[in-house]
Amino acid sequence: MNMNYSTYTGRILLHYWYCCILCVFLILLGIFGCGGDEVDTADEVDTADEVDTAAKIVGVWELKTIDGKTPKAYVQQDIEDEAAEILAVANKILFASNGIFRQETSITSRVLIIDSPTPVYIRSLLGITTKGRYAVSISTVVFIYSNDDSDIKLDLSLDTPGNPKLKQELEQQAEWKELKAEAKQEAPHDFRLDLDIQTLELEGDILTSTRNGKVVYRKR
Repeated sequence: MNMNYSTYTGRILLHYWYCCILCVFLILLGIFGCGGDEVDTADEVDTADEVDTAAKIVGVWELKTIDGKTPKAYVQQDIEDEAAEILAVANKILFASNGIFRQETSITSRVLIIDSPTPVYIRSLLGITTKGRYAVSISTVVFIYSNDDSDIKLDLSLDTPGNPKLKQELEQQAEWKELKAEAKQEAPHDFRLDLDIQTLELEGDILTSTRNGKVVYRKR
């Protein structure tokens, strides 16, 4: 099967960037938000409770649901293009005992670009890493993001279900190699996230945030 990718480049990039950018903002806004409201922490604080919360929050927490939906379903619900499909969404956050946090999000999606005679998909793997410091005041956690250590990594691949030979042929085409290179060049390596304040509820190995909807994590 011969195919001139230059014919489809505009459509591919349009769908691809639509999915990627939408996913980035849905996940970051839905889980942590970009900038929080000011919270008055000058009230009396029970030091024992604060220390207890800070100790319990240390560890790795894995995202389970957003507003009662799986992360995959939460993102997919706002994708209006039938050609775009979210395959997987994963998010975890590490709270270290020294006040450092690291959040990792990965989103796998694919876009159907040719539906016959053999379907051809562009599969994208989007990795988002944010780092910074956090401070606990009983049930309130303040996140201070470090832009120098936060980035986005993108990877494109072809998917031709049931036809590995076609995939090999398409991967050798200059248009495909140019598309992969172009996507990497245009991918943002830095993005700005401001200070964010959230109220978190700890119950056993469940961590719940109500910053933007109800976001539930489970401790690993």
